[in-house]
Amino acid sequence: WYTAPRLLKNGHLMTIYASKARASPTVNYERVEVLTTDGGVLAMDLLRPPSSTPVKKLLVLLSGLGGGSHDSYVKHMALAAQKRGYAIAAVNMRACGGRRIETPR
Repeated sequence: WYTAPRLLKNGHLMTIYASKARASPTVNYERVEVLTTDGGVLAMDLLRPPSSTPVKKLLVLLSGLGGGSHDSYVKHMALAAQKRGYAIAAVNMRACGGRRIETPR
């Protein structure tokens, strides 16, 4: 089970520390756009395991509100899962991940 470091017992402190002290890795996603029934578009960024690694399963990552596959914590999680043989689909909700809104509402 996970034990938090003494100085980071509070979840808010952990979030602040991780966003400021940890470098954001480079992730080479493959962008796929999914059309919705109302004419909208969801941008999904895919990351596959190295070709020599058999794919175990698909891990779908959903970021927080207003976030996306570009967020540091999503990138770290994607790379960690990739190393363990997972294929990753990081979902960018409407107007997130560099995609503009296509529908009027």
